[in-house]
Amino acid sequence: MKRLLALCCVLLLTACAPLGSQPADLANPPNIPTLIWWTVGPEPVDFDIGIENINRYLEEHLELRLDMRMLPWMELMETTQKAVAFNEYFDIMFVDFENYNMFATSGGLWDITDALRVTAPNLWAFIPDQIWAGTKIDGRIYAVPTYKDSALAQYWVYDKAVVDASGIDIQAVRTWDDLDVALRQVKSAGGEDFYPVLLNRNDTFSGLFNGFDGFCNGLPIIGVRIDDPERRVICLLEDPVFLERLAMLRKWYQTGIINPDANTAISNRGSRFFLSSVGWPGAELVWQRSEKVDEYVSQVIYGPVLSTESIQGSMNAISHHSAYQAEALKLLQRINLDPLLRDMFAYGVEGVHFEYASDRVVRQLNKNWDVHIFSQGTLFTISTTTDWPADQWEQVKAQNDAAISSVLLGYSMDIRELSIELSASRAIWDVYSVDLTTGAADLDIAIPQLLAKLRGAGMDIIISEAEKQIDRHYGAGR
Repeated sequence: MKRLLALCCVLLLTACAPLGSQPADLANPPNIPTLIWWTVGPEPVDFDIGIENINRYLEEHLELRLDMRMLPWMELMETTQKAVAFNEYFDIMFVDFENYNMFATSGGLWDITDALRVTAPNLWAFIPDQIWAGTKIDGRIYAVPTYKDSALAQYWVYDKAVVDASGIDIQAVRTWDDLDVALRQVKSAGGEDFYPVLLNRNDTFSGLFNGFDGFCNGLPIIGVRIDDPERRVICLLEDPVFLERLAMLRKWYQTGIINPDANTAISNRGSRFFLSSVGWPGAELVWQRSEKVDEYVSQVIYGPVLSTESIQGSMNAISHHSAYQAEALKLLQRINLDPLLRDMFAYGVEGVHFEYASDRVVRQLNKNWDVHIFSQGTLFTISTTTDWPADQWEQVKAQNDAAISSVLLGYSMDIRELSIELSASRAIWDVYSVDLTTGAADLDIAIPQLLAKLRGAGMDIIISEAEKQIDRHYGAGR
């Protein structure tokens, strides 16, 4: 009852969004079941063509069809909260460290720990033990992690044509202050209506939380520094480094570096000169496709860092109430291990959106199938493209291997007795987060208000409990 009340508290403070619909006859399902999958990203231009092609393949090989429902990030978060809270029907759902723990401990997700070895043994063997360990909540697994760039690396990405025209040396842009100088130089050349950093409420500034491990508590402004040997739990809104980042965003917003409608727009108008994005070697091609930019150049400015949260950055979970749990798990196994199906999800329809240039190398014919490949399944069974180096995925694995580990790697907070405090605090944070992470908030007003409301909702109780759990997990002396 406590967890249900907590989830309802979240819903009262979030906007409405369309939910999935339950199959008409669960008692007598059709010969070819259709699985509902909520996932992240805008629908590509040729969505219907691509999904129908995938469904013909799935009918032949797994005797099922897929009803894939795609939403931008913030809309997906709101929709999935409602789906779990009200037992709205779905079969598969994209989750990450922000909602996975809450959804699993509230009973919304199927515990796949035992079923993996029986129903999807090849998937169990394919994903490394360390990655599976990062998905565990109280020793149990409730989602299939996307085995990819599992160690977080933050990239700053620039339109090469603009960089060349302005003479910026991106190799020298390593800090936020360096970036401030570069963005102002580009802004000066581009004019009043040019915004070097285009943001929207579904795509705010990525990288604000770098250096902090939120140990999957569901409230991103509570964390531990990834290199703090004492593992002290802090509120980031009182941390000078985090506050400096927010202040820089605010300055950019006020001076036209960030677009003035960043906190209200639901998508960007036009291509972006600059991106701050989590990525991997070669991800420039993905960003170029999505932004319709001829060529991006990039720099890694943070990481790679391996943490429980980075492992949980992209996962797919199966509903506890799904009528087709085994089928859903077999589907996730097939997507991860079948190279042909994986290419369909990543690149679209052969002969329409891509063609095979050689074995395991594709040539893309257009940009009409533009999807978030990181959300679907592993990167390591996707073909490379003619734009990528032949060792593309070996480079990604090398990035994983080069990662340093957070001091909390393997720890995920037990939130079951904190559901009221966390849900209320998260709902309050959600009210302020878009304005803060786009630069639209007046920090002198917003931060004191937010801290007062969070403390009233029990933030200090959460911090105290986190300290106790970490003491137990790592030893009282830490």
